[in-house]
Amino acid sequence: MAKQHYWGTLDPFFESGPILGRKMANAGFLSALFNSDPFDRYDFFLSHAGAESTVATAASKHWPALWNAGKIRLRKRTELPDALMQECYHAFHLSDCLNAPAHLARLRNAVSRQIFPITAPTHSISYSRYGQDFLRHLWPGTTPRDAVIATSSTAATCVNAYYGMLRRGYGLDVSSHPGPRVEVIPLGVDVTQFTPVDEEGKRQARMQLGLPAASPVALVFGRISHTSKMDLLPLLRAFQRLRRNNRAQDAVLVLAGWTDEQEDFTGMLRQLARNIGVSLSIFPRPDDTQKTAIYAAADVFVSIADNVQETFGLTLLEAQAAGLAVVASDFDGYRDLVVDGQTGYLIPTTMPSRTDFLDMMAPLLHDNQTHLLLAQETVVDVPILAERLGRLLDDPAYAITLGLSGRERVCTRFSWNYVIQEHLCLWERLNAISLEVTEQWRAQPHPLHIAYGEVFSNYPTRQPEAIGYVAATATGQAVYQGKDAPIFYQFAETVLESRIVKHALFLARKSILSTVLVQVLMERFSQLSEEKALAHVLWMLKQDLLERKENASTLSVSKASS
Repeated sequence: MAKQHYWGTLDPFFESGPILGRKMANAGFLSALFNSDPFDRYDFFLSHAGAESTVATAASKHWPALWNAGKIRLRKRTELPDALMQECYHAFHLSDCLNAPAHLARLRNAVSRQIFPITAPTHSISYSRYGQDFLRHLWPGTTPRDAVIATSSTAATCVNAYYGMLRRGYGLDVSSHPGPRVEVIPLGVDVTQFTPVDEEGKRQARMQLGLPAASPVALVFGRISHTSKMDLLPLLRAFQRLRRNNRAQDAVLVLAGWTDEQEDFTGMLRQLARNIGVSLSIFPRPDDTQKTAIYAAADVFVSIADNVQETFGLTLLEAQAAGLAVVASDFDGYRDLVVDGQTGYLIPTTMPSRTDFLDMMAPLLHDNQTHLLLAQETVVDVPILAERLGRLLDDPAYAITLGLSGRERVCTRFSWNYVIQEHLCLWERLNAISLEVTEQWRAQPHPLHIAYGEVFSNYPTRQPEAIGYVAATATGQAVYQGKDAPIFYQFAETVLESRIVKHALFLARKSILSTVLVQVLMERFSQLSEEKALAHVLWMLKQDLLERKENASTLSVSKASS
């Protein structure tokens, strides 16, 4: 029989709430993976019923063949240890590199039949707490098969800079505290969803949106936020320069995307636009139909990100797929997405390399405050922005040429089909890396995992080994005789099994050492660990199904096992 290839994750990938780049990227990845369908099964070890419902709804609606065939499996998070012991996984891929990769690696190292790759992508990596998250990556249990997938070359440089900073600060050696390898695979875009339109399509879109039919339109699409995306005032100053120089006089600036109802950033933009005589239209939180029309109505796409919270630039791919020339800041992952002079223009930026006081203040501030302060020291060159933007708005044919070049490049290098193939190739390469796994390596704890039993060992009166003899109570006897039933709380029932409880109560119909009872349960249920067997015994004592016996006649191990 051919070896089964199983893919696993801890995350739903589909998320509700505001439409943000991370959510779109994760949903796009999973959709492309299911459409490609390269694995025999997809296991989701989810932490709550809401996540299970989200995946079930999406899978049954959009991939009924996979769902009905049982290839998409929704499993409780507490099933993970047993699954890793019993199944062979080709890879586990998570939706974010910060939350759980190191924790999963520790569990994998301890119990898995094989050391499968663990991969996860970067999204935003600038929040002040993320140093702690990246510190978790640096421990002896990280293997050469583990990888952070940086979505851009600049993100890869940043992740490695995090590792270098942390090793220096904590005196860690690379050999004893390796980090995961850092690989670059971009995010993707559905190139069939965003396509260029002809002049009639553009006219219809502008009519639908109430935009002038003949004026050149520059579009900004994304979060309209000066604290988490970009300061748009320099863009308005660039338009002011154009007006002074009698260029793009009738140009329209369109802003579309997520807006924060708690702040009046759009009100400030409207006021400045009126003051300088720029025609400004804002479409807050457009639906999919509006979004398609907005891209179709535009001539040029603009994004002058100046915020380190931004790492990639998914809207740049959407715009280029729609055939738009792009004017973007030469910043973060943008420089991977735009070829200066061929698919658009990159505008030079400047920011400080030393931020000592802000570094110290950041943990004491809200992240949006930190991002804003740093962004206000990040310069997008306004004169060059005005010149490049004016050139494209004044020459529609030239803008179309660059836009079509951009679409060709996106279709070749940034379609989701291409991106999924890059992931498949990476997982194959990681699995091919030779590893020598030792018992000491498997037993290596993660230094940031709380050893609850050790830390809180002074709380209880006694430790389990001092329990001594136990026997089934009257209630316990009723349970194993089927006259009563154990009561499990909703989450506890994911780790406590009634069959184990009943067998333990049968064994304890006469007094038995608790340590012997644990060993016999482990022999009877081959996949049952000592920790889990003891958990059942302690739970039965807690629920008065078992009781301690100070002076007891005993069953021998062999008799108890019979």
